[in-house]
Amino acid sequence: MTNKNSRRSHDAFFRWLFADENHLRALLKLSAKSN
Repeated sequence: MTNKNSRRSHDAFFRWLFADENHLRALLKLSAKSN
């Protein structure tokens, strides 16, 4: 049985992250440094 509340908060995080170009740019810069 899945917990729908955790799925919603997870989806909301990604919607927030990808909604703003600056958030996505910061994530890509961070991943480029660690890899």
